[in-house]
Amino acid sequence: MKQITLDDLQTIVREIQSGDFSRIYIRALFIILRNDPSASKIIKELGDFVAHVDERTKGILYDHVDGFMTQFVDFAQSKTMSVSSPDILFSQEQVASVLIDVLKNNDVSDLDERMFRAQTFNIMYKILEIISDTKINNVKVENCKFSDIEKLSDGSYVVYFFFGPIRGILLNVGGGVKTPALIAKPN
Repeated sequence: MKQITLDDLQTIVREIQSGDFSRIYIRALFIILRNDPSASKIIKELGDFVAHVDERTKGILYDHVDGFMTQFVDFAQSKTMSVSSPDILFSQEQVASVLIDVLKNNDVSDLDERMFRAQTFNIMYKILEIISDTKINNVKVENCKFSDIEKLSDGSYVVYFFFGPIRGILLNVGGGVKTPALIAKPN
């Protein structure tokens, strides 16, 4: 890794560990790390996602959401198959672990794993802020996007993906469909 990029990573890690960081630091962290040879699929996907938040037409999260929407529309039109809300794709713990691994692989000397993990909820919340309102392009569905962040009764925050209205021969869902996409849970 170039020295200037490593210096930027050091600064970002210090700010995250201090707890005084904005989503700009998280966006920069993922954008820097997404092309790193040691980056996992999760880092690459979230890096691509935060770099291209206007509209998604590919990627792991896109495939996950697009697959569910297609399954839902097919179910609603045929009424012969079942459909269930998809699982959360990336857990908060997975995201923290892969970030720590790639930072260690890049010899980020300011990394204090305990302090970094203490900020996991805040990191995940910033990711939710970044991806909320990102449009998902699906040929069968109008107006699909990740929705605003909502606070749940247990103190967690969730970004849903929402799609609708859906119009079809046998299908008329005027209000749309909302299902959880990513969650940030307090420690």
